[in-house]
Amino acid sequence: MKKIVLVFAFLLSFSFQLKAQWYIQSSGTNSDLFGISFTDLNNGFVVGSDGNVLKTTNGGNTWDSQMHVYGYYTFMGVSMVNETTNYIVGSDFVFPYLFLHVILKTSNNGINWVEINSGSLYQLYDISFSDSVNGTVVGQEGTILRTTDAGDNWNIQSSGISNNLYGCSIVDDQIGTAVGINGTILRTIDGGTSWAQQSGFTTEWLNKVAFFDTNNGFTVGVDGTILHTTNGGDNWELQSSGTTYHLNDVSFIDLNNVIVVGRNGTILKTTNSGITWTSQLSGTMTHLSAVFFIDENTGWIVGENGTILHTTNGGLPVELTSFTAIVSNSCVQLVWSTETELNNHGFEIERSIDKTKWRTIGFREGKGTTSEPQQYSYSDDLSDITASKLYYRLKQIDYNGSFEYSDVVEVLTAPTKFSLEQNYPNPFNPNTKISWQSPVSGWQTLKIYDVLGNEVATLVSEEKPAGNYEIEFDASNLSSGVYYYQLRSGSFVETKKMILLR
Repeated sequence: MKKIVLVFAFLLSFSFQLKAQWYIQSSGTNSDLFGISFTDLNNGFVVGSDGNVLKTTNGGNTWDSQMHVYGYYTFMGVSMVNETTNYIVGSDFVFPYLFLHVILKTSNNGINWVEINSGSLYQLYDISFSDSVNGTVVGQEGTILRTTDAGDNWNIQSSGISNNLYGCSIVDDQIGTAVGINGTILRTIDGGTSWAQQSGFTTEWLNKVAFFDTNNGFTVGVDGTILHTTNGGDNWELQSSGTTYHLNDVSFIDLNNVIVVGRNGTILKTTNSGITWTSQLSGTMTHLSAVFFIDENTGWIVGENGTILHTTNGGLPVELTSFTAIVSNSCVQLVWSTETELNNHGFEIERSIDKTKWRTIGFREGKGTTSEPQQYSYSDDLSDITASKLYYRLKQIDYNGSFEYSDVVEVLTAPTKFSLEQNYPNPFNPNTKISWQSPVSGWQTLKIYDVLGNEVATLVSEEKPAGNYEIEFDASNLSSGVYYYQLRSGSFVETKKMILLR
């Protein structure tokens, strides 16, 4: 019995994302985190359960704990008014089923914190300041608190409802919006003296709301709910988010670019004010609670189990839009393209003949950080390569030394010279495989001889094109001993020994 396998060269092309551009920052805690706020690229605060208040002065490269005495507090919202003044809201566990409100203020960037008496006993969930003196807090049982003196005093306002309010967005000293359960949307245009319901747009639980200006806003909630208004909430339009996961927060980058985060690592981005939403790679399946962007590229996300994610390119991935391998004559031409890059030092090109042992054969310098498509190429000379199958991959390296591998490209090569391989297995009983390669087309013969030079079998005798071949030899009718197999093609002749051992 004999089997011949003919292998041709080919072209392989595909598209995949090399890695996400949301990077995990070390928070130093496993507690759930619920709120985040920054004043600039370096200075920010994160708050969460177990009394956690974390501060960074270097963009999140390191986070320092600010609280050690608020172990029972759960902080839900944070608002940095300026580089020194910061507010936190949440609740304090007193004994089972009783929680008290908490408003904390620092005027020296977290060196000292002062607890402010608001006059409310209900849990507080969110806080928003429109400037250094005007702020609003919302919470349980329709609670709305308002300050006009930089948080020294808080006045209880009448919301007219008993539904819990989970999010608020204050545009200026007069206009603000609050959202909550059962599709609750409240709007004030007189500094909170009165709050009017904007109803009938959804019955879903709404978690957060954000306004870019007095007219343009988004609110998000359970089951993938996203509502958008362009007229101050007179009308809210339900948008297709493409997910049924609960959405927990929304942040404007600019009027058209908006980020939404939610459960199971969900990150959604729109670049056309919500007409379409695209999913981004978060690199995690943890529930994400809050998002904050300081400019079009730089943002942070926080979530459960101490998760802090950071991006410096708007969350775009380094994406290999194509990776092709073209075999031509005696070389393999590798070509790959990226859609965007972040801190990309470059690509090492690696080759293997077995997908186990890899050798670096070249390097292409990256473009650093860019949102423009880029194309790279590398030519691998195969003149000294006899393998019929090769594997290639890219090792993308950041400036800080971190790296990730691309998927593997498999290339079947055309031979560059005649070669007759040792049969395998050897010794054998009664079957063995013989492989060879021919760089040109021509008449080829492969014969088996005994030790006396007598021909005992002809395996191949025909015109064959250039290529790599393999044939199985069945020696069931032969006795044990030494045999020789010989390949002839034109002027090329090569003979090898094999042993049949029964």
